Amino acid sequence: MSSERVPLNGNLTNTVVRSPNLYTGEIEWSSFDYKLSTAVCVFFTALFAISFVLRVGQAIKSKRWFLLYTLAAAAAAETLGWAFRVWAAIGLEWSPLLGGDWTYPDPTLTDQIAVLIIAPAFSTAANYTILGLLVSLLGQRYCRLAPRSKSTSCLFVLLDLS
Repeated sequence: MSSERVPLNGNLTNTVVRSPNLYTGEIEWSSFDYKLSTAVCVFFTALFAISFVLRVGQAIKSKRWFLLYTLAAAAAAETLGWAFRVWAAIGLEWSPLLGGDWTYPDPTLTDQIAVLIIAPAFSTAANYTILGLLVSLLGQRYCRLAPRSKSTSCLFVLLDLS
């Protein structure tokens, strides 16, 4: 296959899909620097969606409502982040500009990074809340902090945010 090289605003265009970039000689992936696997993205989206449903069920069954705004929120954020990756994997297109590269839909990279970076903070909040509950259950014999669950949890979350 030969590619048609036509200057476009001073750049070469590469109309041969799946061919190496005309400048670097390598197959280029914009944004992610690798090709996303749609199957893997769908698998993790489904996995975190199931985790979300289980966490909501766990919160309702145990009447531990802090699980809704911690672990369930973390699972929901992970589901959303991986859904953005599915969108990116499905929206992959060949761009003939700049020598030719594979491009992903513009908002998907920043959206998925933002959501996937924030998601673990909710899991950490759950850990601090559970630690606060353990301190209140076991008392000062095992921890020097006052055994008040809400104040201890707030202290840990504030220290984590700082």
